[in-house]
Amino acid sequence: MRRTLFILLALVSMFLVASCGPPEGYDVAKQNAIDAQAAAKANEADEYCATEWAAAEQTMKQALEADAAEEWDIAMPLFEQAKNLYDVAKMCAIKAKDAAKAPPPPPPPAPPKPVVKPKTYTTYFDYDKYGIRKDQILGLKDEAGKLKGKFSAWSFQLTGWCDIRGTEEYNLALGERRAATVYNFLVASGVAPARLTKKSGGETTKFSAALTEKGFQLNRRVEISAMTK
Repeated sequence: MRRTLFILLALVSMFLVASCGPPEGYDVAKQNAIDAQAAAKANEADEYCATEWAAAEQTMKQALEADAAEEWDIAMPLFEQAKNLYDVAKMCAIKAKDAAKAPPPPPPPAPPKPVVKPKTYTTYFDYDKYGIRKDQILGLKDEAGKLKGKFSAWSFQLTGWCDIRGTEEYNLALGERRAATVYNFLVASGVAPARLTKKSGGETTKFSAALTEKGFQLNRRVEISAMTK
């Protein structure tokens, strides 16, 4: 009888001890969380993904506190949750490091510089004349220098114009002679002939419609206009 009672007490004691221990799989869940923490730390999750790392650490702290208090039913799901959060933090860190290693995208191409077309230059003439006036020579020399220098990549059109006095036929020929005079001056100054074309615009009121000497003067001219580059 005593032996039977002893066996019963031993069994009850073993049952009580077993019922007070961690549930099945508890140690695996705890170790998985610890391993996941180490893996996330090794991938610098605390540096690259601080928010995700902090969430995992907070859950792990709660799990360890419950573990220390032997509150197994509370600790086990917390360990499982902590493991998942550490995995998230690790993957976040891996992606962040890969992005940091990737070369920066090339800068966008610079917009093309706007083409600055040379402004039209004008030489004025006396009534019924096509020789270059003395007061026009200095400016025309300066223009020849520009055509040979900073505008050397351009071609130019020389157009001769006349005021409306005289016949259309006469003024058409006079405009041609004025354009030819400026053309010859530029060629003599070193501008390549292939870069110059000349034509007559004939008589015009394009530049002034005033029937005054001032208005007539504005229409007696040769314009040097940039065409192509």
